[in-house]
Amino acid sequence: MPVGLPIKIKKNRLEPDYIREDMPRLSIVAGVHGDELQGQYICYELIRRIKEEREHLRGIVDVYPCVTPMALEIRKRNAPGALDMNAMFPGSRHGHTIEYMAAEVVADLMGSDFCIDIHSSDIFIREMPQIRVPENAGKKVTELSQKSGIPVLWMNSNSSSVWEGSLAYSLRRKGIPNVVIESGIALKIDYDYCKKVLDGVFRMMKELDIFDGEVSPTKKTVTVKKNEEITVPCDGMIFSLREYPAVCEGELLARICKTERPAGKYE
Repeated sequence: MPVGLPIKIKKNRLEPDYIREDMPRLSIVAGVHGDELQGQYICYELIRRIKEEREHLRGIVDVYPCVTPMALEIRKRNAPGALDMNAMFPGSRHGHTIEYMAAEVVADLMGSDFCIDIHSSDIFIREMPQIRVPENAGKKVTELSQKSGIPVLWMNSNSSSVWEGSLAYSLRRKGIPNVVIESGIALKIDYDYCKKVLDGVFRMMKELDIFDGEVSPTKKTVTVKKNEEITVPCDGMIFSLREYPAVCEGELLARICKTERPAGKYE
């Protein structure tokens, strides 16, 4: 930093007792945005479970719980100066502090066989657990995502999680296959959503031959390639009634309520 204070990005390396040269390496990154607290909890539970079942570990797992510590400390999405780290990858060692950090993160991730980038939404939207990849993600990434059992696989190159400047985009350019997992809402932890993500991560670890312990049965993952926005003709507070990936025509999705009049409902 300009004032001379060090910035530390912590990495937890989990590996079996016996190391082989051809051992697969999985990297899990969270905290690209400082208000995405759910990723911190997911990393904690992931590390705890792997340590408890270390005898089933067959590869190297590197966990980066928070790669933007300055943003986490102030509980803000972006680092001081309103700098979005997920728009600055692959970074530069000759640029701004956040660009330098981005460059160091990418450098440390090199050599990974697969990477999982964990995110939450902002303070306005609560996202159900989903995997985001571009349409051209490739067969390996698509099949692995579908076997994860995470409720939704959203293939959309226009998502900010995977477009140019993001960690996911930069790693793809460098030949490292990856997925982005998004769930929940900023500044909160949804433990049910965290469990769905953790179960999905362990299923992917088993498919990658990194973990051979017991995993929960695989559930269906719905693949989405097209999305539409639904708007309503009034303002008010919206109360969602559904959290599942599939809905039927005519089904009630939410209610919109205003304090100055009786609750209304729109389909």
